[in-house]
Amino acid sequence: MMKNISVIIPVYNVEKYLSDCLESVIQQSMREIEIICVNDGSTDNSYNILSEYADRDSRILIMNKENGGLSAARNTGYKKASGKYILFLDSDDYLSSPDVLDLLYKKAEKEEVDQLYFDAEVIFENENIKAANSNYITYYQRKKNYTVTLSGKELFCEFQADWDFKPNVCMQLYRRRFLEDYELTFCENLLHEDEVFTVECAAFAKRAAYINVCGLIRRIRGNSIMTTHQKAASIYGYYDGAKKLLDFAKRKLSIEDEPFVHLYLQRVRVMMESAVKLLCKEDKEKKKILMEKGEAKEQFEFIADMQLWQNMVSLKETNLQINQARNKEKENNRKQIAGLLNQIEEKNQTIENLSLDLRQEKNAVGNLETVIEKLKKELNEEKNTQEMLNKRLREKDVKLKKMIKNLENEKRKLTELKQSTTFKVGKIVMWIPKKIKIMLKKIKNHINKQ
Repeated sequence: MMKNISVIIPVYNVEKYLSDCLESVIQQSMREIEIICVNDGSTDNSYNILSEYADRDSRILIMNKENGGLSAARNTGYKKASGKYILFLDSDDYLSSPDVLDLLYKKAEKEEVDQLYFDAEVIFENENIKAANSNYITYYQRKKNYTVTLSGKELFCEFQADWDFKPNVCMQLYRRRFLEDYELTFCENLLHEDEVFTVECAAFAKRAAYINVCGLIRRIRGNSIMTTHQKAASIYGYYDGAKKLLDFAKRKLSIEDEPFVHLYLQRVRVMMESAVKLLCKEDKEKKKILMEKGEAKEQFEFIADMQLWQNMVSLKETNLQINQARNKEKENNRKQIAGLLNQIEEKNQTIENLSLDLRQEKNAVGNLETVIEKLKKELNEEKNTQEMLNKRLREKDVKLKKMIKNLENEKRKLTELKQSTTFKVGKIVMWIPKKIKIMLKKIKNHINKQ
């Protein structure tokens, strides 16, 4: 029965790290996998560690070969693989979590891809290595999420347009039949072989996708290929890799296939520039040794190419410096203009504030005038009211005086009446009936009691 994924692990003198790598694979939640470990002539305890794990887990297959380099070991494992998909894993790295292979497999199946990209994180063996390779801290994490499934060329262009293409085979899952159909293998005896392999795969993949998952932990260590200063090998690795990409472009690509060709050649340029920059760092004697390496024709091609690209790099750096100076001047001018505009804006704001204050004061004066006018009106109304009250008071005073005068006249008349003989006689006459009435009332009361 076909396995879901073949995990291919080249192994060479990694006894210190191999257990971490193997544990991360055998602990995967996906069980339908095969683990092909290619022992590339290790001279340390790596083979014994492989044997111990193979005894524990029947899914592990060990292949022994003479030391031939990373590319040859990968090709050996790839030829033996039988899984539907292939994942290449370096033996000093490890998978990030137990569900990584399951996530990758499900995504690849859902999108029916030839090539599935994912991200990685790095760990550093010590702080000194971290300081010397700080550019790798976030290098393997893409800047954005690419959600659309495209052709390999289209997705490569999406990546490269943002400088987000990572030429690392361990950060991709490949459909095995796709690699076989296009006879895609690693260039042996070549450093930076991933640059060539990943771009060639992108050129042929009919469907490619990206999953926003950190699937791999990359270990940056002191004696790895990434950090050791094999300048000569790196120079020729970049140079030969660029030549192979150019040769591939001549054989397989069309000049009309834009923008892929443009961005493809951008990767070639990066490799040639890397070779030139490394060469320029060497002293005169080492440069001479490098230039004399190989046959006469190869020497001539190498020297001519290096000189051409060195001139191009120098021109590029000069243009870069000019552009940087221009950009700096533009930035300074922009800041000055921005400063002047800010000053103008501040003055305009001050004028606007003063105008607003003036309008507010004018409105306040207008409001005050209205209040004063209203008070004047109220004062006049109160004055008129007071005058009316005074008039009424005077009228009442006149009436009161008249009434007092009439009262005094009546009192005088009453006094005169009381002193008159008629009043006195009348009083006596009225007294007798009153007494009789009282006596009759008493007699009546007495009779009622009996």
